[in-house]
Formats: sequence, C-alpha cells, structure tokens
Amino acid sequence: QANLFLTDYGSIKSGYSLLNISKTQQAFCLMLIAALAGTWIAMAVKILSIEVSAITVFFLTRIIVLLGFTPEFFKQGFALFKCQRPWLMILMSSLYAIAFTLYFQSLVMVPLSFASLFMNSAPLYIPLLAYFILNDHAVKSKVFWLGLSVSFIGILLIFMPTGTVHYSLLGMSLAFVSGIILAISQVLTKVLLKLETPRKVVLSQVTVSAILSGIPSMYLIFGQGDAHLYHLFELKTVFIILTTGICSWYYQVLRARAVQLASVSIVMPFGYMGVIFIGIVDAIFWNVMPDFISIMGMVLVILGVITLLRAN
Repeated sequence: QANLFLTDYGSIKSGYSLLNISKTQQAFCLMLIAALAGTWIAMAVKILSIEVSAITVFFLTRIIVLLGFTPEFFKQGFALFKCQRPWLMILMSSLYAIAFTLYFQSLVMVPLSFASLFMNSAPLYIPLLAYFILNDHAVKSKVFWLGLSVSFIGILLIFMPTGTVHYSLLGMSLAFVSGIILAISQVLTKVLLKLETPRKVVLSQVTVSAILSGIPSMYLIFGQGDAHLYHLFELKTVFIILTTGICSWYYQVLRARAVQLASVSIVMPFGYMGVIFIGIVDAIFWNVMPDFISIMGMVLVILGVITLLRAN
C-alpha cells in the first residue's frame, strides 16, 4: 500500500509539473481528494452502522492503515517506534484515538454534515489551547476573539432545537467534544513535530488507536454471536471496510502533504469542502436537509474558523 501510494503520488506530481500549477493549487487539489476520501469514510460508517458497530469499523480501518507501514517495519523493526518523548507521544495518540472514536459514533447518531462540521472545527480551539499548553499569545488578537465568537454563535444555532428538526443531543455533543479533543491532540502534535518526523507521529496515532479500539471491538466481534460475525465477513462489508481503510490512509497523508505545500491558514479552510460533500450525500442518500437556522449556524462556524486561520 505504501509503494502504491508513492507511485500514485509520483504520478500526481508529474501531472502538476506538466500543468505548471502553483504549490497553493497543488495543495487545493490534495485537500479536494482528501475531502472526497473523508466523505467516503463518513458514508461507510453510516452504511455499516446497522450491522457493525462504529468502534469496530474504526479498529479495522486502523489495522488496514497500519499495513501501509509494513515495508518500513521489515526494514527497521521495532526501531521504527522509538521516539524521544514516548509518554507525550502516547498521550497525543490516545487523545487522537478518543476524538475519532467519538466522531465515528456521532456519525451514527446525527446527520453526517453536523458531525463532520464539528470535527473539522478543531482549529477553532487550537489557539486557546496553545495559549495554556505552549504559551502561544495568539489569543491576544482581537480577530481571534471575533472568529471564536462568530463560530460559537453558529454552534449554538446548530444545537438549538426547532419546531421541525430534532437531532440527538448526545450525538451532537459527541461530535462537539471530538473536535475539542482533536484540537488538544493537534497542539501536542505541534510539540512532537519539533522532535519527530510526521510519519512517526502518524504511525503512533494509528498504532495506539488500533490498540485502544481493539479491546472493545474484540468483545463486540466475538461476544455477539455468529450473526455479528456473519455480517462482518459479508462481501459488501469487507469491501466497504477495506476501501475505508485505504481512504483513511490517503486522507491523512494528503492533508499532511497539503500543509507542507502551502500555509495552514490557506490550506485548512479547504477542509470544509468535505462538509459540503457530506451535506450533499446526506441529502441524496438519507434525505436529510438541515433547516434554515442550522444552515446559518454551519455557515457561521465555517466563517469563524476561516477568520481565525487567516488571522494566524
């Protein structure tokens, strides 16, 4: 899988050279592909939720992503896992695993677009968290508080029940908390990237995620009888989980590469393309259309995050 990715990405780079497009345009294309991959991941969890638990899907996709590191493991062995601050790496990876576990569960309980919106709003909380963890003084900016205020007004509008639309408060809360926990994980990632390579950080995230999600998944897989195992090994289920694992690999790698090509403040707003794609999927396949107040809330959240990112 790793070799396949390198071959594909080499072809993409050659295509960029022929088209003579800028690094920002390249970053946009990579974020577009990553958004499409993220859309399929959200769809897959929703489709499989009737027969397979979200935590099981998360575990199996982490195993597939780990397979992408197999060639490097054969070359380096367990030295591949060595790092300078192991406990901080484990903490960061554990928070990452918790965040995505909550996100996967929220996908089952609320419209995909809401869950995706809250998860992609992690950059909203990073400057505030960075102030306490890294002593970063970006929070002193008036623009920061403007962006934060606009986004939180949007979040309140989304949480507000209306006469026609009522969504699971627990599901919305799980999605909201997942974004905050992911933001903490990303702040710690910033610290670790001064000492470790991005690839080692990703490996740690995936490994710890597989371990933490593996325990409850094994209980569900082997504790719910033959019927659960039958559904898990159906051809449709195997195909969806396999493609979701591959999409998870590309989602992480392409977003990381996009950040290397252009400024974070330019690249990260492109991540909201995934919210748009997922909203379209929600409307077409699940006949879910947010009401006017919810749509206004989503727009305000996106505008607030973009304002904050551009300011930083």
